[in-house]
Amino acid sequence: MSRFVLIHGAWLGSWCWDDVARRLESLGHDVETPELPGHGGDPTPVSVITLQSYVDAVADEMEQDAVLVGHSMAGIVISTLAEQKPESISSLIYLAAYLLRPGESIVKVSQRETDSLVGPNMVFAPDWRTVSIQSEALQTVFAPDAPAAALERLRTLTRPEPAAPFNTQLQLSESRFGQVPRA
Repeated sequence: MSRFVLIHGAWLGSWCWDDVARRLESLGHDVETPELPGHGGDPTPVSVITLQSYVDAVADEMEQDAVLVGHSMAGIVISTLAEQKPESISSLIYLAAYLLRPGESIVKVSQRETDSLVGPNMVFAPDWRTVSIQSEALQTVFAPDAPAAALERLRTLTRPEPAAPFNTQLQLSESRFGQVPRA
């Protein structure tokens, strides 16, 4: 069986993986769902959150031979972790996630996209340190076909997203990140 590390995307928390984790565990897999700093119940101040703090939070909980699954923004987390610890990762899975090239950032790539529902529904804090999704757009952006209970959970648990990781340019090499299998 495999060891999966499921990493949530922006505005979410480890709670978004609960159903998936249960299903994988029922099949005999080991599953970890780390909480990124400033997400879910984590009290880390937004002012200190960086892409590296996300990577460190996952690395602290991860064991050898892990299959890393990154959703959305977490694509940059798993890519960076593969660059820093390729020997600990058996493979990377990008689930509707950013798979960026060296030197790219989410902000840089997102500016080229015109069909995403995220950008038009983003609301930045006055100090630009966090960004939220308009509450009336949560269903349209994240869960258009979700049952009512799941949508209510999303509305209740979604938090403002630290903006700094979105602006971080990835530093990836073929000799490290490039050697980790990915899908």
